[in-house]
Amino acid sequence: MSTIEQSELDRPLARRPSGALLAAGLTRRDHTIVAFIEKNGLQHGELALQPATEVELLELAWSCDGQVLLVWLQLHAVAGHLLQLWMVGNHHWYLKQQLDEAGEVVGPVWSQQHPGMLRYIVRSSGEEVLKTVKLAWSTDCGGELATVAVVDGATMGLTPLGETVVPPPAAALQLRVDRPVRQVVFPSPGPGQGLLAGATQDGNSLLVVMDLAGKEAAPATRRAARCGVWRPPGRRCHGAAGERPAAPVGK
Repeated sequence: MSTIEQSELDRPLARRPSGALLAAGLTRRDHTIVAFIEKNGLQHGELALQPATEVELLELAWSCDGQVLLVWLQLHAVAGHLLQLWMVGNHHWYLKQQLDEAGEVVGPVWSQQHPGMLRYIVRSSGEEVLKTVKLAWSTDCGGELATVAVVDGATMGLTPLGETVVPPPAAALQLRVDRPVRQVVFPSPGPGQGLLAGATQDGNSLLVVMDLAGKEAAPATRRAARCGVWRPPGRRCHGAAGERPAAPVGK
């Protein structure tokens, strides 16, 4: 718990629909921060965003059920906006989606009838496009190790529940890529199938963690395998934890 100086507060404020929490934009030590303030006026948790020299915090908004927090940012270096969608679990805030828009974003607003539905307008090249985003997710696991993945920005927390149980937000292994993860997919089981695939924000990259089992990796997968995978006892996996640190794709 801590208190907030009035001079640190910026304009964006958003009260959670339940009324129990207030999200407030701050600038602290040259960083843009979203602080969470309880009814008693004390701060309880925060989100550290990009440095204030790189982005400007334009708006904060909760979904109608209070499960998702929208953080609307404007980039300084290039023309464009970021729409970040955050969720909380076990007192840890996860960046679940980041929508990059090269044009000017106008009026992002949550639906008041459908939780998880976001609408906004993008102005670019003299055109205006109305976009609708519908959030959906499911809890699943992949492979014989029952591996689960938790997305948090450009980081994926991996835990093979068949071998170990790690309480979140901790994980058996963390994989980091160059861009925020857009989606996690578990391929169908079978010989040569990957344990996990994650599509990054740029849409052209694919991270695949392969259980190579002593086989030579195909050129398309050898690069991705450098990111690492947790190695249970008696298994051989490229980039296993303990052999070398995980490296970003392409590094």
